Amino acid sequence: MLDRLGRLAQTIERDTPEDRDRYLDFLRLGAIVVVVLGHWLARVIVERPDGFATGHLLEVVPATQWLTWVVQVMPLFFIVGGLLNLRSWRRARDGGTSGVEWVRNRARRLLRPLLPLLILWVAVSNVLDTLGWSAALPFDAGTAITPVWFLAAYLVVTALTPVLAERSGVRVLAALVMGAVVVDVLRFGEPEFLAAMPTVDGQPVIAVVNFVLVWVAVHQLGFWWNDDRLPSSPGTWLALAVASTTVIVLLVTLGAYPASVVQVPGDAPANDAPPTVALFLLGIVQLAIAVALRARATRWLRRPMVWATVALLGSRLMTVFLWHQTAMLLVATFVVWTDLWPAASAVDGRWLAQRPAWVAACAVVLVPLVLAVGRFERSAPPPASVLPTKLAAAVTAAAVVAVSVSLGWLIVDGLTDPAGPLRLPMGPLVGVVAGMATLGVIGRGRVTSWLRRVVGQG
Repeated sequence: MLDRLGRLAQTIERDTPEDRDRYLDFLRLGAIVVVVLGHWLARVIVERPDGFATGHLLEVVPATQWLTWVVQVMPLFFIVGGLLNLRSWRRARDGGTSGVEWVRNRARRLLRPLLPLLILWVAVSNVLDTLGWSAALPFDAGTAITPVWFLAAYLVVTALTPVLAERSGVRVLAALVMGAVVVDVLRFGEPEFLAAMPTVDGQPVIAVVNFVLVWVAVHQLGFWWNDDRLPSSPGTWLALAVASTTVIVLLVTLGAYPASVVQVPGDAPANDAPPTVALFLLGIVQLAIAVALRARATRWLRRPMVWATVALLGSRLMTVFLWHQTAMLLVATFVVWTDLWPAASAVDGRWLAQRPAWVAACAVVLVPLVLAVGRFERSAPPPASVLPTKLAAAVTAAAVVAVSVSLGWLIVDGLTDPAGPLRLPMGPLVGVVAGMATLGVIGRGRVTSWLRRVVGQG
């Protein structure tokens, strides 16, 4: 067995291009692994005399909210994504690919793995809701699709890459950050002002703007990294990291910013939904650490077995991320329904001692899910758009917005709608399907074929 693994590692090592930046693959994988583990460890199931009780660790033990500043590493993922998106776009542009076609290709790669997850959980939620069994799940079925918020934000910032690729100077970054600060001031401002403002998921609607401003700003840090605009002095990085951390602490302790980066159940404000400028500062801290560790980690990744592990897991990274909450929900349901798990009665030493077994169980369930649906990460490029250049850009932009907004709508309002046909949330589903079809993610080119006939007739 060890010999076979060794041969596989040597094969992967031999087939890896010499110019492959292994460290970036490692950072992306590491960020997703930390997020997955954080989500798994945050779920609480304890056994009481009257049955099982479920909850969230951040709510049960409020002191753990400060730990989210360590385990929320999505800023690092967006930074690495910015670097890789910029490289990909410039290669495509130099090869004659238009911005529209590049965005359509990236959208297909991002959204194809989402299809089986949405189909499964919309169907399951509908059946459970119709039969009145929704309460039988230890956690809401919507928990399974919470990772989708990442795609909604990442799709938008990725689509903006061709527009912002050569507009990543200090002025643009400063404008994005200052805009985020203004939104934060309005969001945490006077109660009278906020009372007159519409809300989305308990937050003033103005806060939603920061989904674009903050994540695009973080994405732009990846542009700077690729173009060698970052400081080279370790002392400068140390100063930036210390200053950013200090400002974060002041914003939380003296300002109105929440102590937790992620949303705490029952507590609407959060630093990542919608994001605040504190999340951008956290991105600077994480970038400083990543830059400091680059040389040592790159040497470590030259070991065939280490690199093979990163390469294999990285090849199904999006599937792992999208389906890890489904694995957790299945394990939690097994625990509650079978009473075979020796659950603790409180979040105590026994509960902590069981965490390795809990994580192992979630991982074991996740493996067959990834094997079953991982093929959706492999897809051919979408059919080329047949529309005139400006119209194609406008249609593509509209499709990206439609998919992103509709995914957010699903997360906020849920996977069922008692007032909808067949109890389906038709509004967001239509937006997702129409946007995906327009981007060439689904439909096998039927939309493009129809447009080709229309354009031809015109």
